[in-house]
Amino acid sequence: VSEAILAHGGTTRAAAWETACDLLVRVGLPPDRAGPERYPHELSGGQRQRAMIAGAMALKPRLLIADEPTTALDVTTQARILDLLRRLVREDGTSLLLISHDLGVVAGMADRIAIMREGEIVEHGPCPALLRDLRHPYSQKLIRAAAPRPLDTRMIKHPKEAGSALKAEHVACAYRLPGGREYFAVDGVSLSVAKGERVGLVGESGCGKSTLARALLGLEPPSRGSIRIQGEDLYGKSARAQRQLRRQLQAVFQDPYGSFNPRHRIGRIVAEPLHLLGSEATGDYRKQAVSKALADVGLDPGDSDRYPHEFSGGQRQRIAIARALVLRPSVVVLDEPVSALDVSVRAQILALLAELNESFRVGYLFISHDLTVVRAVAERVLVMRNGQIVEEGDARSVLDSPRHPYTRALIEAAPDLARILERRQSP
Repeated sequence: VSEAILAHGGTTRAAAWETACDLLVRVGLPPDRAGPERYPHELSGGQRQRAMIAGAMALKPRLLIADEPTTALDVTTQARILDLLRRLVREDGTSLLLISHDLGVVAGMADRIAIMREGEIVEHGPCPALLRDLRHPYSQKLIRAAAPRPLDTRMIKHPKEAGSALKAEHVACAYRLPGGREYFAVDGVSLSVAKGERVGLVGESGCGKSTLARALLGLEPPSRGSIRIQGEDLYGKSARAQRQLRRQLQAVFQDPYGSFNPRHRIGRIVAEPLHLLGSEATGDYRKQAVSKALADVGLDPGDSDRYPHEFSGGQRQRIAIARALVLRPSVVVLDEPVSALDVSVRAQILALLAELNESFRVGYLFISHDLTVVRAVAERVLVMRNGQIVEEGDARSVLDSPRHPYTRALIEAAPDLARILERRQSP
């Protein structure tokens, strides 16, 4: 935070440090919560964003450019960061240029909006009047993609199969803290996913979603409880038997570029899970499996000789989905698979996932903090808080008529475009 002060302020290191400490308190990071001596990896995502804002505001700039400042944050943390930006802009008289693909965020923050496509501004005007009367076809496409329609389970051609392809019972994951204490990131969670079923798991950052996902994927044994794949106890098997079970459970991660080895070609990346088949996945079988997986997600099999950096973000996520499906698993765990994508690409990936669900009857455990996405993709929803499931049920019931106060708080914090425009209606 003190870097900008030292570079431009002509002050001493001690004075810059003192100013930085004051700024951290101002953005909501007092010493008792996040002391100035801590490193970035010791902070949560929301805390790191607050520290970045403190550094940007250190010299009281006339203009603050915020480029996707809330993309990777859950809805409640996002709401707090946006409130912080509003307050700082108001108190310091700073202008804000907010760059975002989230129209709900823009609608709640902006006085004026400019919509950009292929390097040109195609439409601009005051908010919210512009969003109520969009005229350019690209703008209209964006607003449709920003609010995907709720999943209509009547349109699902293949109903879920009886029994559970993935079942967790009373799973707990504990970490040892200094002093011998235990912290339970996951505490007594039970869930199930049938083959062909779409299940959403929502909650704030730090609630235990990713820890639970690692346990389900066989990457981190739980402290207690059981995880069954196709009725077989995953952690009660030998290492060889576990590998066989893992063929039925694959994953798609939030950042496709970060989950790929940049030195490997796409063909090798997609083929990674085939090692679970042993000697049978060699030669022509391997090549044909990769080509089929790429074609299934709408890519050219000839792309297998290219590298990850040669693809767009949406294409890389298609490659990640191809890798997850190359073994034809029963269930795929998708951990924030569209949070880094713009709304139009997000809509394409969600449509692809729906199509693959119908074609291959693969079950999804869809982990996300974006309630509009979960509403569009999930038949059933589980809400997680502090390591526990606090509410679950069919998606329409949970998201339209939530019973738990925490679920209601999540829904209220989500930037719903229609609700925001209604609140901002001009007098």
